[in-house]
Amino acid sequence: MKIIDLPAIYTGKPKTLPAIRPTLAQKSDLARINVSITNFWAAQIPAIMADYNPAPLNLDAAPEIEQTIEEASRLANILVIGINPRLRNYAVRIVQWHKDKFSRYAFTATGVSLDTVLAGALSGDTVDTFLARNLALIKDVSATTQAKMSDVVFRGLQNRTPARQVAKELQEVVAVSRKRAVRIASDQLQKLTSQLDTERMLDVGIKKWRWRHSGKLHPRAEHVARDNKVYAFNKPPDDMPGELPYCGCAKSAVIG
Repeated sequence: MKIIDLPAIYTGKPKTLPAIRPTLAQKSDLARINVSITNFWAAQIPAIMADYNPAPLNLDAAPEIEQTIEEASRLANILVIGINPRLRNYAVRIVQWHKDKFSRYAFTATGVSLDTVLAGALSGDTVDTFLARNLALIKDVSATTQAKMSDVVFRGLQNRTPARQVAKELQEVVAVSRKRAVRIASDQLQKLTSQLDTERMLDVGIKKWRWRHSGKLHPRAEHVARDNKVYAFNKPPDDMPGELPYCGCAKSAVIG
């Protein structure tokens, strides 16, 4: 919702504001929240292995391990619920950081202060969407990790795989899940930042923006072709910067 019309107030030469990109520290902060679920599953390996016994005719091992994994799953679900307020606090900090950054860039370019104007700007829906999406992905990481760990253990019992090898495979499962959780953090932060770009621009009446390519090593060809091109919100491209999975492209507000 438009609060003021900055392009109408600013009558100087056209200006393009710098793109607002998440910092490495912000990515790391979100990654630490996300990987708490994989750290949890890593901590369950000793308990799972304590019940693991590939000896022939050992009929007790499978039910005991199944019970251990099911209990771990219950605790993992509780942990995910506890992650929610941490994610919300994180998102609120990002919203404020983005407001400050946008206001500073706009003031440098136009001399118009937006601090008071944006102080009451709301991003509740954007934060809620970020929370729902990120929590769903964390739950999926947990469920996938549990399923793969169960497969490793029960396949090990069936094949009478040595305990050392099974423990190694469980650690590998957790390592893969951890990498996925880190990638999710980077992608979700980019999506949050991109949505905040749109909100802040529309808040102050900015209708056009310039595509800024991420510079990644394996880019989408169509995104490279859009680099530095100007688009309007009422005539957007097929997809917006940061919208597609792991897209690191950004918007630069165009004023005038």
